[in-house]
Amino acid sequence: MKELFDKVSLKCSKLTTKSYSTSFSLGIQFLDKAIHDEIYAIYGFVRYADEIVDSFHGFHKEELLKEFNNETWKAIKRGISLNPILNSFQWVVNEYNIDHELIESFLESMSMDLTEKIYDQRLYEKYILGSAEVVGLMCLKVFVNGSQERYETLKPAAMSLGAAFQKINFLRDLGKDSEELGRHYFPQLQNQKINQKIKDELVLEIKNDFDKAFLGIKELPLNSRLGVYIAFIYYKNLLRRISKSSIETISNNRIRISNFKKIGLALKAYSEYKLKLSVFNKKASKITVLILLLILSNSYSTVKAKELQDVRKSYIDCDISKESSKAFFELAEKSDLKNNVNKAYLAAAKMVKAKFGINPISKLLLFKAGRDELEKLIKSEPNNIEMKYIRLAIQHTAPKFLSYRDNLEQDKLALIKYLSKQGTRGDLENNIIKFLKREKLINKEEQAKLNV
Repeated sequence: MKELFDKVSLKCSKLTTKSYSTSFSLGIQFLDKAIHDEIYAIYGFVRYADEIVDSFHGFHKEELLKEFNNETWKAIKRGISLNPILNSFQWVVNEYNIDHELIESFLESMSMDLTEKIYDQRLYEKYILGSAEVVGLMCLKVFVNGSQERYETLKPAAMSLGAAFQKINFLRDLGKDSEELGRHYFPQLQNQKINQKIKDELVLEIKNDFDKAFLGIKELPLNSRLGVYIAFIYYKNLLRRISKSSIETISNNRIRISNFKKIGLALKAYSEYKLKLSVFNKKASKITVLILLLILSNSYSTVKAKELQDVRKSYIDCDISKESSKAFFELAEKSDLKNNVNKAYLAAAKMVKAKFGINPISKLLLFKAGRDELEKLIKSEPNNIEMKYIRLAIQHTAPKFLSYRDNLEQDKLALIKYLSKQGTRGDLENNIIKFLKREKLINKEEQAKLNV
């Protein structure tokens, strides 16, 4: 029955990928379906190791990483692991004869995140090799179906692409890496903060990496060429945004691309792919476009639904701690802000974030900005029940001295009336009920009427 266990393991790797990265998950959709499982397995492995060093604060990271390292090699040697993520990964390693030096290099770069804080040129290059370039090489071994000859030919371009992606991630996370994790990856920033000259140098360096990478993308097998090209276009767009952003913006904010924009970039990449790389038979092109649009439509709908679900779930407990407030703000900020409900959650996120600020004036200004945005949105859609729920939660928990409590009773009555008419209840309705009960905003008689 190991076959069943292997299937379950691969599902865990797929779930991990989709939970942690919508961008990577979207890119995988454009790889040949025959190699989806392999790429999910590689990403799941990489993601778990990265989470140990970046997210498991309050735990013994060194010990956890050491155990993960040991279990990785045991899994590869035995051909099985009770850790489903490692079980999937060992299968790919053994099936495609992935060089163990790549894995060693990756795990070593993860351990560097536990010790190194400031990187000189040597450590910078070593870290990029282990954290990004070797991951691209693992995927490349799958793309070429284990062929060592094709692997060696495409290896330099794959390394350049991995390096470009990682350097862009460094630029996107400058604030978080330096302030929260105390890391300074770029050698130019050992003794100073980033300035326009350094930023321009880094952007040029990444553009050179992209130029080298593109040469290899054109030579990739058809099973992976489009998927890799879409990732290429997505990151080039990120670099363009970074290059146009001010030093203050990239130092204090993570440059993002909305999921709607990602879908547009995928379509753009496809059209360029057809025109520049000429890999599709003309007779098949219309069918291919239709299939692509169906995949994109389904992916976009799924992503939007998952986004809103995550934001709703995070909102319930967002005011408990600074960490929960920050997590909610980040979710709301990267959601589809063409939707007024998402905008309302972001307005609420600003008000909640103000609670955990330090400067009293800044806190008050941030709260007022969020309040004004939320009121404007509700005014534009006065019958939107979700916005009323958002406002009720804010007004009920906000300090009295802010004088933002005018709509408490009317919003509560509107919510109860809405719930009483709902035959079936989804995540929104259940979240509203959970909040009303937890905050004791409905009595036993009202609960009985709502059958909760």
